[in-house]
Amino acid sequence: MAEKLIYGLDKVHFAPITVEADGSITFGTPMRLYGATEFKASPAGESVKIYADNGVYYEVSANQGYEVELSIHNVPREFETHALGVVYDEENGTMTEVANAKGGAFALLWEFETDQSPTRHLFYNCTATRGDIESKSLEDKIDASPTTLKITASPIELDGEKIVKVRTVASESPSAKTIYDNWYKTVFRKGEISNSEGLTQPQTAGVTFDLTTPTKGAGNTISGGGATKTVTVNVANQTQSVVLSVTKTAQQTLRKSGTDSDVVNNSGDTVTVDTSTIAADGGTKTFALTVSETGKTSIKYDITLTVAGAGV
Repeated sequence: MAEKLIYGLDKVHFAPITVEADGSITFGTPMRLYGATEFKASPAGESVKIYADNGVYYEVSANQGYEVELSIHNVPREFETHALGVVYDEENGTMTEVANAKGGAFALLWEFETDQSPTRHLFYNCTATRGDIESKSLEDKIDASPTTLKITASPIELDGEKIVKVRTVASESPSAKTIYDNWYKTVFRKGEISNSEGLTQPQTAGVTFDLTTPTKGAGNTISGGGATKTVTVNVANQTQSVVLSVTKTAQQTLRKSGTDSDVVNNSGDTVTVDTSTIAADGGTKTFALTVSETGKTSIKYDITLTVAGAGV
């Protein structure tokens, strides 16, 4: 039965984001932000209306994420050093704000109570700015003043999709229950399912690539794939189209993404790339293929396809 009431705020966590040398994203283990009192997320992005025929002819909304205000009594040192760029000196115990320091991105996790069971939420890509510093003299009662952090939750590209947030509810489905129960142990990503101990399942098997069209030889080569996550394809000048064959299992699926994914068509185990726009003068097309399998971690292959220039 659907929830009728939503109230409360609990179990706020943050997970540091690390961007690897190859551009891939790694999430750290979620850490609790104790003392959260209030949470407000306002949508960011404009709605554009086009008028015609005496009315709204077309309307589109740009989802740029959310502007968040999080009030919290205790901002832990780990959050300040990662998200706000504060420098901690372990020797003398000081916390120093450096004017030109840059904070790191992080995922934000939390839950709201409902009349059924808590709804758990996740913003994938957040940055924070400093909150106000305030307090006041004691009177006949203690009136604590929480710090309000201003957080921007932006879209992020993960596994071939541009994502802002995800949420989950309690379910009797085994896979859904696993995700719900381990929400605060690891940052959930599609294609990754955690086991009952919160450990990520094994990665899907690597796939291999072969050059089908044009035929290999005479300047047409391919390398990479399998354990190597970069694939390099070189073809001769005047090549109008390139076809790659992918050796994968029936359980694995391919999803395209990246700069030139609009000229890529993947169907089953065949990937076709339209190179007509660079056939005459030569050039490069870059895209990615993510290999996914239910219950296993995905693999992303970065592919660079180069057509030789004229006279080469």
